[in-house]
Amino acid sequence: MIEMLIVDDDYMSYLQRFRTAFKGEVQFSAVDNGIKGADLFQRKRFEGVILDYDMPHDGYQTALKMKAHSPNIPLIGFSVKWDERLALELNLFAYSSKEENIAKAVAQLCRMDDQTFSKKIKPYFSGRGGYENGKSN
Repeated sequence: MIEMLIVDDDYMSYLQRFRTAFKGEVQFSAVDNGIKGADLFQRKRFEGVILDYDMPHDGYQTALKMKAHSPNIPLIGFSVKWDERLALELNLFAYSSKEENIAKAVAQLCRMDDQTFSKKIKPYFSGRGGYENGKSN
């Protein structure tokens, strides 16, 4: 099982869905702003971070702090405001505004193959809202 951190002021809208979908695969911890996220990240080991951009204490600055502490940590940007320029600058593992794409990135961190993802995880996220211009890296 891997440990992941969610840093998002709106994490309650999707945390339970992620916990249910990835039961037995991922242990999720969540905080609602960048200061709490950077602090927890420095105190506990995580295999990846799902990071909002537009939240109290800014996702970009939080990403910079996390990368300074652990340059190889896979950061997954979850917001329409993450874009290709920022993804390249910060070496994001993935970015999107769609839950299904974020779930796919988490599955990749779990080393889950596409067939398993499609059968086990994707049904929890199919048809979920998001912004049409979201991308996954």
